Amino acid sequence: MRLWRLTPTILVLCLLPAAVQAAGGGWKGAKIMPKSDQLIIQGGATSGTIYDMMWPAVVEQTNGRWLWIRDEGGGREQPVAGWVYADDILKVDEARDYYSELIRGDAPAWVYWLRGIVWENQREPGIARLDYQEAAKRDAGNRIDDLHIRRGRLVALDLFVNGPPHQYTKADKAAIEQHFNSVSNQRRPQLFLEWGAALSLACKCHQKAMKAPSGPTPESIPGPAANTSKIQSADKTADEVFKDVRHDALTQIGKARSLNHGWWRVAMAEGEMWLDLCRQQAGEADAPAADHAALQDLNDPLKRFVGTVVAKPIENVDPMDLATAVDKFNEAITLNPNSPDAYRDRAEVIRLQAILPDDMLHLSEVEAKAAAARKRRTLQEAKQSAMTACNMTLFRQPQSLKVLAEICGDLGDFKNAAKYANSAGEYASEDEAEPLKGLSKAYLAKLTKDNPTVASTLHQLWVPAALGPTAAGAVPETPHEPELYFIPRSLGAYGN
Repeated sequence: MRLWRLTPTILVLCLLPAAVQAAGGGWKGAKIMPKSDQLIIQGGATSGTIYDMMWPAVVEQTNGRWLWIRDEGGGREQPVAGWVYADDILKVDEARDYYSELIRGDAPAWVYWLRGIVWENQREPGIARLDYQEAAKRDAGNRIDDLHIRRGRLVALDLFVNGPPHQYTKADKAAIEQHFNSVSNQRRPQLFLEWGAALSLACKCHQKAMKAPSGPTPESIPGPAANTSKIQSADKTADEVFKDVRHDALTQIGKARSLNHGWWRVAMAEGEMWLDLCRQQAGEADAPAADHAALQDLNDPLKRFVGTVVAKPIENVDPMDLATAVDKFNEAITLNPNSPDAYRDRAEVIRLQAILPDDMLHLSEVEAKAAAARKRRTLQEAKQSAMTACNMTLFRQPQSLKVLAEICGDLGDFKNAAKYANSAGEYASEDEAEPLKGLSKAYLAKLTKDNPTVASTLHQLWVPAALGPTAAGAVPETPHEPELYFIPRSLGAYGN
């Protein structure tokens, strides 16, 4: 009898539509894409179409077969938020095959655009760019503003990240701005944020070229930058060009702020611009090369890497620039407490503040006496921020681990500095792994020099007996570098 009473309930559950069950458990937090350009986001304070959203969207909450999504802040001045029907969307992992089936026929522009977004989400920007090009050909009414913004961003990545360092040229400017100028809605915050970000990449690329005068010239670089004259004239130096481009980048990001001051990515982008300036002032890019050139004595493993971990005071950084960067990252964290990158970059800025020379801070006599305590307190604050970033990324993001390792090194905690730097190398890409392994060896060398007994207890490290106490009557080993247990864990290590 009891079984009979339970049976109808079981039957009802089994007969529920799959979308209902998925909406309750499988949809929340999922990244989604629309099935059609006819999708309407409605029921919130501001409704809109798929062209008003930044995709993929994330499901924030569910109510039966209805899913609540919200634009992050770049689609319109008043971001779209509302409900969509579960049957009208699909998860991003399923979207590529769905759009590919639609493309078998004479597909409209929006299908190629959305499939390109999926390719980007799957870390295939080159394939995405081909879809965007096809979408642009079919977008006769120039309706898809997001399409042109994404094309401009990908061009900037090819020019300034994937290509060799070179000084910023008129061709570079034309290559990225032709796409941004094609956007019909000039009130779209995303437009100016991506525009500013592209110019920010140009600043970094230009800066690298300034520090490597023997590098390739624009004429030797394939693509849009080839065979063009430089922007700088006879009366404008390369450094002045850098300042002009940086000013233009901040101006564009400022326009995004004026359109949507509550979008956390705007504050984040501004903070990154100020951080890049402080990095340039600190001259960090020159230090590793100089240290390695002077410390290549293989017969002295303790000295080979030690120079890379000495926290040298930075002479040229403006304290006000550092303070501005911290303010921007604090604002980004306030607007979005779930961004590990904001915590990581804030930690890096606070670390730079900690190693500023005391005379740059205009300290009073009493404050000067407490300078050491101030430095340690500031480093602890930086460590807390970096640790938050590492916790949020499950200690798998190499950039956050690197910053945490450097802060531990500044605090004299070489044991954890070596551990975190080694972990950063394990999760980094192949190109980035070797410098991080070198950084870990540097901290290890410092640790074994100060206390080889403690170093030998680390499970990640193997310390040769020659670096520790030798038993009476035993023949000492030939000195050689301590070894690291290193397991590549990046996506590239698995062939993905």
